[in-house]
Amino acid sequence: SYFKKIGWNIKNIENEINKVNNYTLGYFKANNLEGLLIGDAIKNDKDYDLELHILFVSKDQRRKQIATKLLNYVETNIIK
Repeated sequence: SYFKKIGWNIKNIENEINKVNNYTLGYFKANNLEGLLIGDAIKNDKDYDLELHILFVSKDQRRKQIATKLLNYVETNIIK
């Protein structure tokens, strides 16, 4: 329901994930998806930038640094 509220449906998510330059990360704990980052890796002169579309953390898991961990992972690992 969260994604519908921000204008994303299943088809939008499928299309995004199937793009060649898609960069999606999930944060799992005990096989439960607790955080999600969806974006596009955009090539620039020397490396890549990330165009971020969605950064989501489950309501009951917020304020536990999950979004920070996802962003830090991107910063240190994007397209290596």
